Amino acid sequence: MASHPQSGQAVRELSILLIIDFMRANPSCQPNGGGMTQTDLFSQCGFDWGDQPSYPSTSQQMWFCALLRVMQQNGLIQQLPDKKWKMV
Repeated sequence: MASHPQSGQAVRELSILLIIDFMRANPSCQPNGGGMTQTDLFSQCGFDWGDQPSYPSTSQQMWFCALLRVMQQNGLIQQLPDKKWKMV
């Protein structure tokens, strides 16, 4: 059985693969597309738990933002001046 940190790393890696798969299938996220907002990506990738008591949907996106930044640092995606994301 994997350790908790290893399991967490596996979840992050699978999450990145899910985001890449979604973006590859979405015309807006293609290199020549207009991109998608972080909120739309978060929701359409299925990461949104809906508004929860004292923790609305918009507050649930902090870890997702970190995933996007890692993907950006790895040259997979880029953020446009209007804050939308697309594939490189």
